[in-house]
Amino acid sequence: MTTPKEYQQKKCPLNKCDGSGLNPLRSKRDNSIIPRAWTFCECHEDEPEHYLSLNLTDWDFPCSNLFRAFSYDSCGVQDPGSAPSSPQPNIADLDDRLNDLEAISAESGSMPRQYHDSLQQIRGQVLYLQDKLQEQIKKRAKRFETYSEV
Repeated sequence: MTTPKEYQQKKCPLNKCDGSGLNPLRSKRDNSIIPRAWTFCECHEDEPEHYLSLNLTDWDFPCSNLFRAFSYDSCGVQDPGSAPSSPQPNIADLDDRLNDLEAISAESGSMPRQYHDSLQQIRGQVLYLQDKLQEQIKKRAKRFETYSEV
């Protein structure tokens, strides 16, 4: 019966080891062999590293909410503890609706109440988004200022 190549004993091309890739460690003082101590031979090849994908069962210790959310996200599973975020309005859609309403309001005569209310609501959403954007820009600028001071 023949054994597969990976299980066959390799021979050291340098004749320094018995094919295992390990040499017995010798004492510097009297050159005697130290029991159960080995060094790698020059013919030793490292095994390739194998990374396993993450599973939710890998986290068996307490962790922060941020790390928990990351672990669920990296495993591709919806986090049951996360609160659903409010849907963000589509800026392109709001801009189109605003342009339509402004065109209607520019017509002669009075603007119907329905259009006026809708225009005010969209204007409020746009102003809210502009304020949020300005806050984010200020936070980022502060963060970069603290980095530049260090």
